[in-house]
Amino acid sequence: MVIPFGLEQHDVQHDPQRVAHWRETVGDNFFLFVGAFRYYKGLHILLDAAERSRLPVVIVGGGPLEAEVRREAQQRGLSNVVFTGMLNDEDKYILFQLCRGVVFPSHLRSEAFGITLLEGARFARPLISCEIGTGTSFINRGQSEWLRDPAE
Repeated sequence: MVIPFGLEQHDVQHDPQRVAHWRETVGDNFFLFVGAFRYYKGLHILLDAAERSRLPVVIVGGGPLEAEVRREAQQRGLSNVVFTGMLNDEDKYILFQLCRGVVFPSHLRSEAFGITLLEGARFARPLISCEIGTGTSFINRGQSEWLRDPAE
């Protein structure tokens, strides 16, 4: 048996003050993106969706395109998008527990596997992902997860 990717199995007990901080900061009715700001991550797709839907989105992470993505969100007036920057595991896991669903807009096969999808599943959150032929084989299409063509 080969287990290519996995997560540590342990019960996560969070500091109630940290949970209260994040609930006050971002609420508990948002969609969550966690990842590096790279060209294949599809952050432009996520910003398009946030602009069309006006649903709240929390973006966790950083990387080479961070300034560009933040600037684009600001230029579009996306007050429904919150950037947290890089977070420690405890804060990241609190956001997974608070979120309404996890979004994974990677749109190129450069994304070999999205550990974020496993993390979202770990917290029993609905998953929304682009179907790019990699890293989505464990998703039960149409049950609690949605796969979309990146162009949609």
